[in-house]
Amino acid sequence: MRLKIVELIRNEPSNINRISNTPAVNYRTVEHHIGMLERNHLIILRVKIQ
Repeated sequence: MRLKIVELIRNEPSNINRISNTPAVNYRTVEHHIGMLERNHLIILRVKIQ
C-alpha cells in the first residue's frame, strides 16, 4: 500500500481523499499509511492555506 501511495504522489501532489478514491482503497487505510510515511521522513506533508 505504501509503495502504491508513493507512486501516486511521485509526480504531483495529492490528498488523502483523492488517493482513497482509487478502487478498493479505504480512507482510513490511506490516512494510516500516509502518517507512517511522514513519520519515517519518506514524504513531506504540505498544508494548503486558502
